[in-house]
Amino acid sequence: MPVLELLNNTILRVAIFTTQIQSSPSLEIFASYVDETSSHFHRLLLPAYLQTPTNTPHQLTIPAFFLLLSVMCILLIAFFLVFYHSRLTAPPFVAPRRSRLPLITPPPMPASGLFDWVPRIFFGVSDDDITTNVGYDALVFLRFHRLSLRIMVQLSFLLLFLAPINYFLGTVYADIDQIDSYAFIRFTIANVQSGSRLLWIHCLCAFLLTLIVYNQLVREYHEFNNIRHKYLLSKEPHLRTCLITNVPEHMRTTTKVITYFANVYPHDAKPIVNLCQVSERSERALMKTSILVMNLAKWLQTQWLHSLLS
Repeated sequence: MPVLELLNNTILRVAIFTTQIQSSPSLEIFASYVDETSSHFHRLLLPAYLQTPTNTPHQLTIPAFFLLLSVMCILLIAFFLVFYHSRLTAPPFVAPRRSRLPLITPPPMPASGLFDWVPRIFFGVSDDDITTNVGYDALVFLRFHRLSLRIMVQLSFLLLFLAPINYFLGTVYADIDQIDSYAFIRFTIANVQSGSRLLWIHCLCAFLLTLIVYNQLVREYHEFNNIRHKYLLSKEPHLRTCLITNVPEHMRTTTKVITYFANVYPHDAKPIVNLCQVSERSERALMKTSILVMNLAKWLQTQWLHSLLS
């Protein structure tokens, strides 16, 4: 078996060579050099507060909180300015529906001031106006956002009640040497000792929040039920329209379809039939028309952008 002996000798020599390399002092020096280089490289990349591990929680101080709030307010004002400038200079970009469908859009928002449109959005638009201009789907979507906003406002009052209790009566982070006295964590439940009677206050507030959410959901459900009944009782054509497919070939005439439904539903249906027969030729024509419309829309968009930039 010369082949097996040659293979065994080769494996044995490789094992001996690997053992000699691992026991070599030059390899140990090279490994220590690589470790020191990588640790030095990591120290250069990491910030100072991540170089030394600590058990102290992250300290979001009150000055840092107000600094973050100031930055967010500046960004909010910047977005308002951009929106105000876009409304004055590029109305089709801000309200494209108004330029395309001017007859079924709501009246324009006031453009005299920077924030003049905000009171009208929150207090000047009724549910009937929303239904008339954008439909019932948009009304339900906006009412969902109103529900979320009401719950968050009521939750903020509970937070304003719990924050002083956690800050002044909590004992976990009361030591100034342990953590900054103005750290934001002192306003949270993390500052309350495990087993403290203050946790009953948080428990009662949680039950109160559950009751608030339940009350708001029940009220919104009743409003949604009224909207649904109003929608079903409205005289929208699509509510009384049936789409029937796979009509037999011997009944594909208006007279036969009207006669059929008049016999099946003699007192309930007033059939107004519009036949639409789809063939392969019509499908190909429809596809070509769709492509032409898309190309025309892209060309108009390009021309509009060129007119803005010129």
